Amino acid sequence: MDERTVGEVLPEIRRRGLKVEYLIMAVAPGNPGGFGELRTQTEPVGDEWVVWEAEDARRGVVRLLVTDRRYDRNPVYGGPRDAVIKE
Repeated sequence: MDERTVGEVLPEIRRRGLKVEYLIMAVAPGNPGGFGELRTQTEPVGDEWVVWEAEDARRGVVRLLVTDRRYDRNPVYGGPRDAVIKE
């Protein structure tokens, strides 16, 4: 679900009967990789926000790591996720 918009991933999360929470990420200027956590919230963010990663928060809840804009590379992995995670 990484690098898609919230609006693109929410239908699948809902289809699976899961609840969602959002970890709002802080990305350093120049996006050198890595991120800070501004806050975690259950209040919805905009459909255009970008999901960089999804993780299990607890039973029945998925946490979306999001930013309010798209960056040139995934801040969670410091570049493309697929360069780090081989599925």
